[in-house]
Amino acid sequence: MNHAPASAALVAEGLAAQRAGNFVKAMECYRQVLTEKPDDTDALHLLGGLALAQGKFPLAEKLIGLAHQLNPTSAAISGNLALVYRATGRYDDAYHLLHAGLSYAPHDERLNTLVGNVLCDLRRYDEAIEKFLCVTRQHPQAVEAWQGLAHAAYRVANIPAAQQAIQAALALSPQAPHLLNGQAQIEQSCGHEETAEKIWRALVANNAEPQMRINLGLLLMRQGQWAEGFHLFSARVDLAAVFPHMPVWHGEPVGEKSLLVHGEQGLGDTLQFLRFLPALLGRAKRVCVTVPPSLLKLATRTVPGVEFFPLSPTPPVADVQTSLMSLPHHLGLAGPEALKNFPPLLRADDAQTRAWAEKLGNFPRPWVGLVWAGNPHHLHDQLRSIPQHLFLTCLPQHFSGTFFSLQVGRADDGALAQHTPRVVTLAHALTDYDATAALATHLDLMIAVDTSVAHAAASLHRPTWLLLHHDPHWCWHGRGAESAWYPSLTLFRQTAPQHWPPVLDNIRHALNNFSS
Repeated sequence: MNHAPASAALVAEGLAAQRAGNFVKAMECYRQVLTEKPDDTDALHLLGGLALAQGKFPLAEKLIGLAHQLNPTSAAISGNLALVYRATGRYDDAYHLLHAGLSYAPHDERLNTLVGNVLCDLRRYDEAIEKFLCVTRQHPQAVEAWQGLAHAAYRVANIPAAQQAIQAALALSPQAPHLLNGQAQIEQSCGHEETAEKIWRALVANNAEPQMRINLGLLLMRQGQWAEGFHLFSARVDLAAVFPHMPVWHGEPVGEKSLLVHGEQGLGDTLQFLRFLPALLGRAKRVCVTVPPSLLKLATRTVPGVEFFPLSPTPPVADVQTSLMSLPHHLGLAGPEALKNFPPLLRADDAQTRAWAEKLGNFPRPWVGLVWAGNPHHLHDQLRSIPQHLFLTCLPQHFSGTFFSLQVGRADDGALAQHTPRVVTLAHALTDYDATAALATHLDLMIAVDTSVAHAAASLHRPTWLLLHHDPHWCWHGRGAESAWYPSLTLFRQTAPQHWPPVLDNIRHALNNFSS
């Protein structure tokens, strides 16, 4: 301790109040200590910890950072400063800070577990698994390390290892909601949806944490139970808290008022949900929608009468507001069967469409577009994307048409040019989504993993073959080769985690039939 007896007594009083849940008194005590002694390490650290718990990250970083400067050897201070860095997305800073901390306390359970968590943040899951295994060998009672191991194994679809780790964690803490939530996710990944639903329903009944409601909602949406599923899924965002100056809309006609629809999720979700916007035009005098900037021109052309704006922290002001992915709930859609009244919408630019017709005209048909990888920063990218060399095995050597690569980034163009059959690279010409849509209108077939390009092609009613990993996005449901969202779509599913060869074999056989 680095304070005088009076300060030490105040810190102890504050800590006792904090443990009793009286955070206001705890802060008063720590501030009083710092008034008398601004470099009191413990008061800085504890007051910073309260700021961290309240989501006041700049203040937390300032206070805990000062404490760390005064005592860089403290594992507790290093760990909490790393938590601030994680909360603000500074994963590399957290990683380097923790490694510095481990030089003073190499066997510290919490610091080593945090390193594993940060490796997960960085999507370095294999390294995270090794780190968590080391922690659990040294500290068999380390619940958080077992939980981290389950999470990392789940992310790389090592389901047996994930099951074993979550069971070890639950044996130590059987009623912990976050562990039960992880168990439900793993059960769903195994196809045990009834078990997952039972766990999540119990959690939702006894726990107010939004993520439990979101996860149960996603499962029910996947099962086609949209009324309850979308209602639960609404826990993902509290618009009233984010934009308190605008009342939240729940589907009622608003007459002469204006309606703002906040865009959310990814590019594919936005393309998928454009179909619901025309139904809003009769419910409000003015409909404004925010979308990713890359989709602005395409969306404006696709849904006349709706005003589109680029996504921004300061969206346009309207009388009422809602979120794009809440529209099925507000429109009263009970399940996928209702989509027959909401066909996919997308309209490509006429001039660019004509230009692509000229560019492609000399290539033999059929024309087949290819996309094998999505955004590498996507949470599930390691599951949904396929390495180029592996994906190319689905292409038959003797094919009468032409394969076109629409893969932007993550492509070895030299290997594509030398491949048999040859793959023509067009990605360099896809400068925006208008260009992608215009090209897709000419394709006889699109073959893609679960990315926005697949949504674009299917929204243009082009035949599209979608390669799905074993635990796909909720909208593709859990089984079957057809999709209610897109009549022109065919689903090719993994039957086992991380096992693409059978899927690629099915694609190759289907291509032989398609070509003939």
